[in-house]
Amino acid sequence: MSISLSKTAIDLRGTFRAVDVEEDLAARVSRVLRTAFADQRHATKRLGAQIGRDPRSVKAWLQGECPPSLDAVLDLAAHCHALQHEINIIIEERRRRCSVL
Repeated sequence: MSISLSKTAIDLRGTFRAVDVEEDLAARVSRVLRTAFADQRHATKRLGAQIGRDPRSVKAWLQGECPPSLDAVLDLAAHCHALQHEINIIIEERRRRCSVL
C-alpha cells in the first residue's frame, strides 16, 4: 500500500494525519478570490481575461471545486495581492511542518 504525499500532511506534533491537501488549497484560494472580487460585476470573465484563462475555470476556482494549477496560481497572485499574501502564509505553514521532522 502506498501513501500519496499530496494527500498526507504532518501536524505540528509531528504525527501523520490524512488530509485532502488539494481540497484545503482549493478552499483557501476560493475564499481569498471571492473576498477580493466579490464587489465586481462579471468577476469570472474579467479575471479570466486578465490572466488568459477560461471563465469556467475561474468560476470553478471561485466556488472551491478545484485548485488552480501552479501556473494559474502565479498569474492570479500577480493580479491579487490578497492571494499572494495567502500563498506566503501557506508556504510558512508548510515550512513549519517540515522543520518538525
